[in-house]
Amino acid sequence: MGDVYDNHNYPPPGSPTSSTQAPVDGEYGGIGNQMPGHMWDSTKAILNIIAYTTNDIATTYDSFSENLVTYKASKSLNAAVYTQITDVEDEVNGLMTYDRAILKPDLNPIKLANKKAIEGYRYYSPVLPTSESLGRS
Repeated sequence: MGDVYDNHNYPPPGSPTSSTQAPVDGEYGGIGNQMPGHMWDSTKAILNIIAYTTNDIATTYDSFSENLVTYKASKSLNAAVYTQITDVEDEVNGLMTYDRAILKPDLNPIKLANKKAIEGYRYYSPVLPTSESLGRS
């Protein structure tokens, strides 16, 4: 019920569809990477589906951004939320360790992937000219 259809998909983002609600992938990702000595409790550390190496994180994240661009272009996705920025307790899917001591991937490729996903497709085409499109401010 409501205006949003929320789907969670792991590890890659999903492309939920609805004819009556705005489709959203409210949680995707889970690029799990254990960093010994930087976990809440290493005996309980959960990897979501696949254990990635540090080198795989940025590449995998970028491929997920490519998926988002495709889903946006087909108008089947209105929003997506990556899980999670930092490791939390027994989940090791963050870009940063639980103790916030280590950034797992190089953040420059992550930044470029985010930019691609955000700017990779325009949602709209203007119906009427605006002051911006006419070169006026």
